Amino acid sequence: MNFSYPEHSFVAIIGGLVVLFWLIGRISGWSTLANIYRATGEFFGPTWKFQSGQFRWRMGYNHCLTFGANESGLFLSVFFLFRIGHPSLFIPWGDITVSLRKGFLSKEMMLTAT
Repeated sequence: MNFSYPEHSFVAIIGGLVVLFWLIGRISGWSTLANIYRATGEFFGPTWKFQSGQFRWRMGYNHCLTFGANESGLFLSVFFLFRIGHPSLFIPWGDITVSLRKGFLSKEMMLTAT
């Protein structure tokens, strides 16, 4: 493929980003959670945007998550530019186990979907 034309480079970069975001969703475990907990409707409740979290194998989602919580459960969404391979999640509280652990400089809360 000849990349001497700018549009070829643009298509290659966009294609590479699509594959990268999709792979991150697979490796981090997000897609596994989505198989069970994919959000099916609009979320109603308070939300906190540009939050960070860490998933399986220390895959970091830094300042690109939206967390939401209401009486029924926990809502998770990724910033729209990175959403490929990351459908929104809604996990009922009954399926979540919470534990505290000591981090490097602070305490961390670990949420596990059971």
